[in-house]
Amino acid sequence: MKRLFYAIILLSVFIFGLTFAARNPQTVHISYYFGIDVELPLIFVLLASLAIGLIAGYLLAAAHGLKRRRRLVHKIRSESKKVESSVRASTNALAPRNS
Repeated sequence: MKRLFYAIILLSVFIFGLTFAARNPQTVHISYYFGIDVELPLIFVLLASLAIGLIAGYLLAAAHGLKRRRRLVHKIRSESKKVESSVRASTNALAPRNS
């Protein structure tokens, strides 16, 4: 059921994009640095902007996830060291002493 819902959403977004492109065929003039002047259809400019935004958002989310993972690994290692030292201390306390 969930897949069907996502398929319907994806199809409706795709149809919306096609109709938008068909109804807005005009070109857009883009002037960039170093004398680069380009004329592209409006839909290409919008799709490029969308792609750049998606990539930037993915990279930022990935960086945040890596930072969070690093913190979690550090926390697990420190807790593991505490448990190991506690186990060693209790083992030493329970071990019979040969005097």
